[in-house]
Amino acid sequence: KNPLLLRFYKRVFNKKSFEEGLKSFESWLKDLKIPMSLKEINIPETALSELVEKTWDILKIWKVDHFYTRDELKKIFETAYTQ
Repeated sequence: KNPLLLRFYKRVFNKKSFEEGLKSFESWLKDLKIPMSLKEINIPETALSELVEKTWDILKIWKVDHFYTRDELKKIFETAYTQ
């Protein structure tokens, strides 16, 4: 739980806990009609593996591929698709 996010939640939403702040933030984004998932912006689930590979290529170009594995990227994109 990021302390900067907690500070943001406290200042912007007047929330004392991370969980309360996150709920308020998500609610605010929904009120603004901001998509919350890749599915909501019509990215097909079949494109996730291509997104993983393209992301992996970019990480290698930037020489930061040691931060994530392909499996971790896959989990991130699967989560981003369903949430």
